[in-house]
Amino acid sequence: MELRSPSNYSCWHCAKSVDSLPFCKSCGKLQELPEGLSAFAILGEPVSLRFSVDGLRGQYFALSKLIHPDKFAGLTPREQLYASRWSRSLNQAYAQLKERDARAEAILTAHGKEGFLKKGAVPVALAEDYFEFQERVSEGKELGSFLDVLQGHRTAMEGQWRS
Repeated sequence: MELRSPSNYSCWHCAKSVDSLPFCKSCGKLQELPEGLSAFAILGEPVSLRFSVDGLRGQYFALSKLIHPDKFAGLTPREQLYASRWSRSLNQAYAQLKERDARAEAILTAHGKEGFLKKGAVPVALAEDYFEFQERVSEGKELGSFLDVLQGHRTAMEGQWRS
């Protein structure tokens, strides 16, 4: 299991550059969980509304076996702390990404729109269609009638805003 890490990240133990998490490739030590790492990054999943929940579950179990705090019980307090933080964040990330609505909120948070769905400003169906639109555009797929679906959402939202 290997996750990409933020650039310019150095190992706390050997001071070598770390390009994957949660362990340093040079010395094998568990690294500190970087601040602001998204649920997608923690689980090594692409920022997407649609992906295999079974694959997500597999990633979760594989990573949880590697970083479970019990495996670090006899090591330094620092490593125990890092394992505890990783484990807690992993559990939170999995809980967030396994449910469609929470995953949509995580995507919006990753794009700087935290709390957007919780405020009731955008229906989940609209957000889901928006993300599908972005995926279609990035993959060069035909948009055709899909634009009509988005226009329908726009009309419905405008009606709600006027009320």
